[in-house]
Amino acid sequence: MVEHAITNNYGKKPDTRNTYTGKSKDGMLQSISLRGRWDKFVLSDINRVIMHYSFKKTVYMDGDGRKNSYPSVIIEDSEKYGRFFMDEIHHLSLDYVEEIVGEIGAVLNDEVDFYEGFGFEVYMIECDREKAVVKNVYENDKVEAIIPIEEVYELMRDWRDFQREYYHNPTSS
Repeated sequence: MVEHAITNNYGKKPDTRNTYTGKSKDGMLQSISLRGRWDKFVLSDINRVIMHYSFKKTVYMDGDGRKNSYPSVIIEDSEKYGRFFMDEIHHLSLDYVEEIVGEIGAVLNDEVDFYEGFGFEVYMIECDREKAVVKNVYENDKVEAIIPIEEVYELMRDWRDFQREYYHNPTSS
């Protein structure tokens, strides 16, 4: 078995206390922290990291001094997927992500040939059975990235699952 050095978004080794790391049935290396942070690494056939992202609950104080929170996504090196890619994904509502996962799933299951796309404001991400094309709608549909569809599908499924858990129990850490 090959051991992998896993780092967090800041290049430091993660605090592994209260953390479980293992490989799931679908071939993903997962690290789940009991402190509320969930990292997932999509692995290729040669065990190299393709996309690294994590989810967390971001806590803030509102204008009235009340403590609030919201679910957040962090995508390592997100600019290689487009300058605003992480912001686009972060702002997708749970209902919209549910729809996106269903649409991409239909493409991957050969039910349809193409998903005309999704996005929040800047991008339209068009999907076929092989790739997701990230187009900037403010720059005449300039292609900013082409991402393997499996990576986008895994990201969206995991973002959906994290949001489901968050909205089911927003007080958990």
